Amino acid sequence: MAHSPSRLASASESDWFQTIRYNWVTEPGLQRLRALLEHKLPYIPEDWQIEGTARLLVGDDVLCISATGDGKSALFYMYSLVRSDTITIVLSPTNALELDMVENLSKLGVQALAINSETLAAAAIEGRDLWAEATACKYQIVFFSPETISTPRFREFVENDEVRRRLGLFAVDECHLVDEWGADFRKAYARIKDVRPWLPAHTAFLALTATLEPGRQTKAVTRALGLRPERLHVDKRDCQRHNVDIVLRVLQYPSTTHEFRDLDWLIPTSMNHPSDVPKTLLYCESIELGHRVATYLRTLLPQSLKRDRNRVIRHLHSLKCSECKKDGLASLYQDGEARETAVHVTTDVLGVGMNMQDYDRVICFTTPSSLAAMIQRIGRAARGRGRRGTGIIYIKKSDIQKTEDYLQKSGDASDAVRDPRLLLPQPADLARAPPSSAAKPKGGRTGTASKTGARTSCPSLRLVLAAHLRGVCISRQINAIYENPGVVDDCGRCSSCRPSPNPDPISKI
Repeated sequence: MAHSPSRLASASESDWFQTIRYNWVTEPGLQRLRALLEHKLPYIPEDWQIEGTARLLVGDDVLCISATGDGKSALFYMYSLVRSDTITIVLSPTNALELDMVENLSKLGVQALAINSETLAAAAIEGRDLWAEATACKYQIVFFSPETISTPRFREFVENDEVRRRLGLFAVDECHLVDEWGADFRKAYARIKDVRPWLPAHTAFLALTATLEPGRQTKAVTRALGLRPERLHVDKRDCQRHNVDIVLRVLQYPSTTHEFRDLDWLIPTSMNHPSDVPKTLLYCESIELGHRVATYLRTLLPQSLKRDRNRVIRHLHSLKCSECKKDGLASLYQDGEARETAVHVTTDVLGVGMNMQDYDRVICFTTPSSLAAMIQRIGRAARGRGRRGTGIIYIKKSDIQKTEDYLQKSGDASDAVRDPRLLLPQPADLARAPPSSAAKPKGGRTGTASKTGARTSCPSLRLVLAAHLRGVCISRQINAIYENPGVVDDCGRCSSCRPSPNPDPISKI
């Protein structure tokens, strides 16, 4: 949590809404914006980031759809770097992501605060009132959970006269969740549409995601957020992570007990130190499953590491105490010989937005609830410049059987214009399986998924499994669904393009 900074520059000295806005979207304006940001940032911003920021600065709404790790969040902090006297509200799906962003923004000199149940409780112990600090305009960016927007304190915050004068931007991170979660799991996402009428007319809206499907889902999210069609800038970029190889594996051993032999290969017999294996994120669909998987992996550790087994195989989830979460998040950034953790077992608490640079191996165990969840999770891999990673997804045999049944019933459902082997979601499938019917996590905002559910009720995920069964390039199939450019050539690196057997389990004596 950030300590209280001094108040932002007085709006009475420069009431930005009353002044004539500089036209940032002209060619001279874009050049001026680039020069300004290059002076403030430790890297060279991309052209699309400059244009998106310029659009926000002139009051347009922006929907940015770009690959995981592409730098979408730069749009709201670049805005703050240029208009340092304004306030930006960011709705974020997890407490972990909020704290991670606050920490990273402080390194850029941006004053940021996260207001959620955990930070409010910690602040109360310190005798601080975070709502009062935010209302006093001490921060440029304030992060909230979607649940917070229904509280009286949030309404009081956005109705404060000084806050309203400064409130230039309202951003929704991971906006695809408005459609995926809003119907039943986290209904607060469905209430985001109520916020815009509360805000000043000059407040621009920003929606960010890597996994928004064209057509029905894009229209649903645009409508739910109240994005203004007449002032909407849509930047749909290539969302494929070209440096992450996608590997689908069918489970060979039962995973309903306390043994998970498909994962034995993660702990090699030669292991003597956590740094002997690549940094690994292992996603489970529930906290309960994650506990069993972590416990099992700890039994495979050599005797020399079993004393520190809870650190070597670390289980991160939403029910951990605040200090445990803080230690766990810090461990994500350890590297080299100082690294204490070989495998982080987690849920969707780390499923979106987190920006660790050096995880080259991400595993989904087992079938994710949706294609978006799968892409978001494996999108944590290889985020550092010049890295290549692997996303491994373990699929239940029952899901494979359901997919085989679907292929037999679907007949000739292919899109022959793109490729006779590539499938696209059919209208009947979308009608039978709306977003709310996909298996969603239950029990909390950061993901404590149920143990059961129709995993392949997500039509798009089912098509990816179908590609796996038919030996079609998985990356091409995903690109066809999201309308990415790469639908002509095979990627040459996924498990369809380069099939390989599952690793053998450790021999049990």
